[in-house]
Amino acid sequence: MRYANSKEGYLLIDHSASPGVPVEMAQLLGVQSAPEGKTLEVPTLHCNHCGGNQIKNPDRLRARGHCNQCDEYICDSCAVTYHVTGVCICDHKRIDIAVDHGICIDPASQLSILTNGSN
Repeated sequence: MRYANSKEGYLLIDHSASPGVPVEMAQLLGVQSAPEGKTLEVPTLHCNHCGGNQIKNPDRLRARGHCNQCDEYICDSCAVTYHVTGVCICDHKRIDIAVDHGICIDPASQLSILTNGSN
């Protein structure tokens, strides 16, 4: 599978010059973080369907989601939808559909705006 590393990125949390997040608080919230004076670098994966990024779990045993139509990694949520519907709608296709229908997202409010004069 060609997608194995093509969509892998990383998240870097640098608390080398800040108080950081206490380990107890990070555990309570269920998140990874770097304590005071430390850095944390973890691999991430980009979902080709929703465009989201997930922190890669190195202890995961089950297979990661994969779309056979676009031959890309997809997150668990999109994998369920793809398995049920069999429909591949990549994030760039969603953007094209929105643009074709005169819809854009206002970055400040995250609201959909009609741009074809129908406001």
